Amino acid sequence: MHAQLITYRLTDVPRQEVIDNLIKPYTEYFAKLETLVSKVWLNDEATGNYGGFYVWRDKAAFDEFMQSDAAADIIGKPFVVELTSRDWPIDVEASQATRGIPS
Repeated sequence: MHAQLITYRLTDVPRQEVIDNLIKPYTEYFAKLETLVSKVWLNDEATGNYGGFYVWRDKAAFDEFMQSDAAADIIGKPFVVELTSRDWPIDVEASQATRGIPS
């Protein structure tokens, strides 16, 4: 398995625009993506920091997503700024022992 942390900030944009153009379409997209084990949406409105924590089936699934039209669309949203992405291999045995990923 492979992990990814994406962080970003939002420009001064109405919340409904973010819901309609990012959250709603991509919750449906990620829910159907078979190569994604889990995704947690991060939302700190107090500091203006947002993001997502992803667990991918493997590094190839992560790489495939990063080259996808969906990733390009998310990165290209005009209200998404200062986007960063970091990825790591997952220690599966230790993560399963602490219920971080399914057994």
